[in-house]
Amino acid sequence: MSVDWAQVENDFYTQLNNLRKDPKSFIPILEDFKKLFKGDILYRPGEIPLQTVEGVAAIDNVIEELNNLEAVEEVQRVESLDKAARIHCDDIGPKGLTSHDGTDGSNCSDRIERFCEWEETCAENLDFGSKQGINCLVSLLIDDGVQARGHRRNLLNPKVKYIGVAAGNHKEYESCLVVDFVGNYRDKDKPFFDRKTYKYEYPEDLTKKPEPRKINNVYQRDDEDAPDDCVAVKTVKQTKLYDGKVHRITKKIYTLKDGSTTIVEVQDI
Repeated sequence: MSVDWAQVENDFYTQLNNLRKDPKSFIPILEDFKKLFKGDILYRPGEIPLQTVEGVAAIDNVIEELNNLEAVEEVQRVESLDKAARIHCDDIGPKGLTSHDGTDGSNCSDRIERFCEWEETCAENLDFGSKQGINCLVSLLIDDGVQARGHRRNLLNPKVKYIGVAAGNHKEYESCLVVDFVGNYRDKDKPFFDRKTYKYEYPEDLTKKPEPRKINNVYQRDDEDAPDDCVAVKTVKQTKLYDGKVHRITKKIYTLKDGSTTIVEVQDI
């Protein structure tokens, strides 16, 4: 039976926003999923059986979290991020791969930057074996066998404002869903710093000393932009041509404990 992948994508997007604006509304859905287990194997109608690691315990874990979770802002789906997700879906699906790395060596950030610039945070979720949007979402929300629950964190991250979604066939698991998340985006090659909108704010009180910053990791010793939960950083020097002008950019890409990525760009003036 053929699958309407566009419908899968649209349903996933709709259900994700339903989850974000009313987390507790998904508890009955999760309770129903418990009934589909036989031991540790999940039998979803019309989909391949899934051998899980935690069984219903992972569902109990997410139900407990949703019971204590407040609503977060809905996300917006944008074409540039859809294109980035589509590249990866069409790359790994026919080959039966499950990696976030493309066969050309690209990562999530690389693929997004082919179509736009991203800000604040950047992450990617992959789901395999689900042929309905709601099942894709529930699978990622449960995040079976993933100790840090990184996929769940991405779905519910309040810093995420925009997403891209692509679904398609997968050689090994029959279906593949790619979701790209960012905090914000702007035109390709447009620098983060814009001279036309920049305003210098002079301190009102020159005698007031700034509060000393608490150092939470080794990266913060020499880098005031490093987040508290940073576990790695990569610095990239770039030259971008935008609006007929050359802009030299220093991009600092921070990897966080939950596996997501956040970025800080500094334009060389």
